[in-house]
Amino acid sequence: MALRELHLHHFRNIEQQKLQFSSDLNLIYGANGSGKTSLLEAIYYLSTARSFRTSNHRRVVQEGSRSLTLFGVVTDPVRGSLRIGLEREPGDANGVRLQRNGEAVRSVSELARLLPVSVIEPGTFELVAGGPGNRRRFLDWLVFHVEHWFSGVWQEAQRALKQRNHLLRHGIIDHSSIGPWNARVAELGERLNQGRQAGFDRFYNEFESIRARSQAEWLNSVSLAFSPGWDSSNGLASVLESNLEAEARAGFSLYGPNRADIRVRVGKQPAGEVLSRGQQRSLVVLMKLAQMRVLQSVGCEGICLLDDIHAELDGENQALLAGELLALNTQVFLTGITAPNEGALGHLMHKHEPAMFHVEHGRFTEQ
Repeated sequence: MALRELHLHHFRNIEQQKLQFSSDLNLIYGANGSGKTSLLEAIYYLSTARSFRTSNHRRVVQEGSRSLTLFGVVTDPVRGSLRIGLEREPGDANGVRLQRNGEAVRSVSELARLLPVSVIEPGTFELVAGGPGNRRRFLDWLVFHVEHWFSGVWQEAQRALKQRNHLLRHGIIDHSSIGPWNARVAELGERLNQGRQAGFDRFYNEFESIRARSQAEWLNSVSLAFSPGWDSSNGLASVLESNLEAEARAGFSLYGPNRADIRVRVGKQPAGEVLSRGQQRSLVVLMKLAQMRVLQSVGCEGICLLDDIHAELDGENQALLAGELLALNTQVFLTGITAPNEGALGHLMHKHEPAMFHVEHGRFTEQ
């Protein structure tokens, strides 16, 4: 899987650009604010129809423009060459328009399957110290690409939870009103839990494999465990029924798939409260690498976006990242203020023939 060509129109500070990429390594460098992160953001946006930097779609449309357009050519060993496109006009009630080979696509998930994108950027390092939502999204992204049924069940569960929360917020907990929604949330929650548990098991096996190759002794004290969001010794239906009054007081669902988490601990304490900032970054890199290895193990090669990572990681962690990326043999996009000709990540250049781009004021020049 590789993104070989990208056309950008009115995305951030990029007015119009057509770029052709290497299927291995792509280096993008330039001063802060020049547009290098915007390129990675555009690739991510083409896959997911959203940004990893903001939830406000208007902010990604170039100032003075009404809409943005992205068009990419993806090469796949099974499907061959695919043309995918996206147009968004934030003021349009219909939202985003998607295309595949010139035909309309109804769901963003269809593009996401064609272009799996994993990003490691400064905000990613909140995966360990941040809230459970970060880790839940991390796991769900993996399961989405491994189990094709997962997306539909997840969407149905979100709708059911929304209805149930509406009733809880208004204190409506009589059986005739909330009973059907308890049953629906329980049914969908159990199905999501099965997919998440299986996905976590795959992820954990890959994580252990990478941990065994690491030289960091502190990693031996770190434990990872999946929590479904309720006491799994009891069925979710029973848990929801027995906690109705407490949930009505809270005004939302306290138990269920919306509370799932990957618990990352050192001993009995949350890892974010014990590990140093550098150790947390190391752990996040290992978790992201394990995530990508799971995709590769099921024949789904993703694209890796690394935003200014050599400024965030020390030499040891750069070496670990570079070595694992080489083993994955995946397409990589790497940004920096200067081209990484030296250091551990610079070793990637000696193993590949990279495409290199310099960016200034939203204009990219291939070097």
